[in-house]
Amino acid sequence: MNSKTISIYKKLYKNNKYILFWAFLFGILSTLINIYLIDTISVIINGTAPFDINELGVLLVMCVLLFVFVSGSQILFDKLGNHIVFHLMTELSQRVLNTPLEQIHKIGKAKIIATLINDTDSISDAFVGLPFVVFGVSIALAGFVYLGSLSLPLFLALFVILVITVIIAVRLINKTDLYMEMEREVEDEVYAAFHAVAEGQNEFKLNIYRHIDFTKNELIPPIDKSRQFANKAIVFISLTEGLAESATVFMMVFIIALHFIFGIGSFEHLTTFALVILFLRPPISGLLTSFPALIQGKVAVEKIASLKLSGSTKLPSPPNVDFEQWQSISMKEVEYYYPDSGGERGFHIGPIDLNINRGEVVFIVGGNGSGKSTLAKLLTGLYQPSSGSVTLNTSSGDDINMEAYRHHFSIVLSDFFLFKRLLGANGEKTTTEKVDNYLQLFKLDKKVKVNDDTLSTIDLSQGQRKRLALMAAFLEDKPIILLDEWAADQDPIFRRIFYRELLPELKRKGKTIIAITHDEHYFDLADHILRVNNGVVEKLNYFK
Repeated sequence: MNSKTISIYKKLYKNNKYILFWAFLFGILSTLINIYLIDTISVIINGTAPFDINELGVLLVMCVLLFVFVSGSQILFDKLGNHIVFHLMTELSQRVLNTPLEQIHKIGKAKIIATLINDTDSISDAFVGLPFVVFGVSIALAGFVYLGSLSLPLFLALFVILVITVIIAVRLINKTDLYMEMEREVEDEVYAAFHAVAEGQNEFKLNIYRHIDFTKNELIPPIDKSRQFANKAIVFISLTEGLAESATVFMMVFIIALHFIFGIGSFEHLTTFALVILFLRPPISGLLTSFPALIQGKVAVEKIASLKLSGSTKLPSPPNVDFEQWQSISMKEVEYYYPDSGGERGFHIGPIDLNINRGEVVFIVGGNGSGKSTLAKLLTGLYQPSSGSVTLNTSSGDDINMEAYRHHFSIVLSDFFLFKRLLGANGEKTTTEKVDNYLQLFKLDKKVKVNDDTLSTIDLSQGQRKRLALMAAFLEDKPIILLDEWAADQDPIFRRIFYRELLPELKRKGKTIIAITHDEHYFDLADHILRVNNGVVEKLNYFK
């Protein structure tokens, strides 16, 4: 295991030490009972001591205790596994949420989903399986030490077989590791294809050729690759399991041959060796068969590390912001460079010099791919400038708390996400009267109800969903509202309501509105119009 893997497992053990203590204790007690039973049964079978009928009662009690301790240990480890999955999913989700947006875009949705679902399960399985490896090694060592004390020649013969078994097992495990790593790499492509299956239904239904081409070239290939690598890994896993099962049987056959052919060891030794080997068979088998889970856990840890997520797993503290102190935002010589891709130079926007004052209405216009959305993300603090500075009042963008800066904005972007729960200003509960008024204003009161700040449904048309998103932005009561083509999916009536009623009302309340739009008929509402063309931002002179 590498240092990252060990570090994560140490943290998990530290957070679950009490459950582990009892699980280990039950496991140790069950091991001791097994040793007692083997020793007692060996004595009875060999007749080395007179049989006492009262020992049957003790054996029965020991069997009941064995059931209790084995079941208790297994239940604790299973519960521990579920707890770890919950912990990892929660912690990884917070790391994703605390990661800068640029890095999230680089990673992609499919990889994030694959990590949250698959990798957390793999780490949990490895963590829960690790104690069984420790148990297997401990019991095997104890068993072989015991056998060595009985007959050194027989023990040395078994030790040679054990060394050969370990050498073969290591080679099989290394092959398993290789194919599991390959399978995990392909899983990102599989999840991307599944995302397309879920999101591309309209296009697939309307274009049979698209359906066929996607299935043949984007869906089946990664799934088939994953299958092939999984099958190869399964072959080596099965060989490892078969080795574990057959090695113990071969050990018994080998000592029987040594005793009857070469006269090595007594018959009592032979009987005891056979019993101990039978006893060691499950832990040795469990030891070897646990390695695939450990390998998957290692691969998962390495995959998570490769995403370069934020290391912070804490919930952010709400910023202490006084919206009344805000007066203006200025951008001075701001530039932003996207990374190069496929040998082509990345898109560049800037330098940008502009000033937006409190209570102004600013429209942003420009063609597709001109840089409007990038400008919006720079203005809201979702992207950090490659160079230049953003100023809020007199605080430099390099010095102010970016959480506090971003807290000034409510947004409805083109790729908005609609939450079912509504939040008021500063995360407080919304007022029923205010929500009902907005639902009536947006003509949604017949389709959507609100109970305990939760929308009854968000399964609506795109235009209606955008109205709900705008309502949620209004309820947040932030001083700056940024909207990306909000009116594009609205009918003419709501488009007019938006421009002629909502925007002027927000302006009267002192709100600042930044809207990406192409609706030239309403340009007279803007205090400023910014045009973005191939990364160059300029102010238009529009005469009302």
